[in-house]
Order: sequence, then C-alpha cells, then structure tokens
Amino acid sequence: MRRWAAPIGAATLDAAVSVVLATEGNAKMRRRDLLLGLVIAGAAAALVFGVAVPWFVGVVLGGASDLDARLRAQDRLMQTVCVDPVPGRDDALCGCALAVPFPSLDCQDRFRPWLAARVAEQCAKGAISATSFCACMQTVDGDLREGGAREDAVRAVPRCLDLPDTPAIDDLAPLIARGAGEGAAQGGSSPGGDHP
Repeated sequence: MRRWAAPIGAATLDAAVSVVLATEGNAKMRRRDLLLGLVIAGAAAALVFGVAVPWFVGVVLGGASDLDARLRAQDRLMQTVCVDPVPGRDDALCGCALAVPFPSLDCQDRFRPWLAARVAEQCAKGAISATSFCACMQTVDGDLREGGAREDAVRAVPRCLDLPDTPAIDDLAPLIARGAGEGAAQGGSSPGGDHP
C-alpha cells in the first residue's frame, strides 16, 4: 500500500459528488456566458465592419479623388500653357509636359517652381487677390530667386495650393498663360529661366 494515498471514506465521496454536481451547474452557466459573449462580440464586429470600415474607406478614397482632381487640373494647366503658342514659354517644361501622360506627377520638379514664379508675378500685378495664397507663392519664389533649394520649393508649392483662399487651378490658367506671354513680349526672361 502506498503511504501517500488516503483511504476513501464517506466524507471524501460526498465531496466528490458535490464537485461533480457543481460542475454540471457551472457548465450550464459557462454555455450561457459563452453565448452571451458571442452575441456581444458579433454585435461589436458588425458595428466595426458596418460603420467604421466603410467610413475609413470613404475618407481614404475621398482624399485620393481630391488629389486626383487637383493633379488633373495641373495637367490641364501645363498642357494649356504648352499647347498654345505662348511666346517665351519654358521649352524644357513643355517638353516634359507634352511627352508624358501625367505631367503633374512626372514634371513636378520643374513645374512647381515655374508655377510659383508665374503666380508671384500675377500677384504682384494684382491679378490674383488671394492674400495668403499670394504671400505663400511669393515667399517660395523669393526663396528660389535668392538661391534656395529647388527641393524645398517642390515641397512648399503643394502647401500653398492647399490654403483656403487658393483659386482653382483652372481659374489660374488664363492668367498664367497670359502672364507668360506678356513677360516674353516685354523682353522679360523665359518662364522657365527665372530659377536655376
């Protein structure tokens, strides 16, 4: 006989039976709690997938469509300035803008400083009255004229275009095209030659 095993008595047997009975009651409670947890988790998942996910997708796609509309407007601006026979147009910018399907993406290193210079000219003439937009573009143009880094201008111009009083690119196109032609007719520098 093993020394550590205790003899089974009536008290031990009663305790074992009460544990088995209590376990059966606990199993019913566990099943009920499990079902309640599944119902709550299902409702929470339905709320997340039914409301939060579509909202998030809408925010992402809405921002992408706004960016796409802006880039297409910039494409139209570049192509308008380059297709029309404007004296003194930037031939390097136009060579890029007319050669690629999406010039606003492929030619932005050259376009954004050019745009800043054209807008700054029109703001100085009073043709554009958007105060914060003009101040931003004139600051970018001034930095470029003083030898600032082109990369900084490429990064700064989109911030200027996001200001609340920024005119639509389609509204700027006639002013910029006319301004580029006037500058060349008056013996000014070519639109792309203002900055290094």
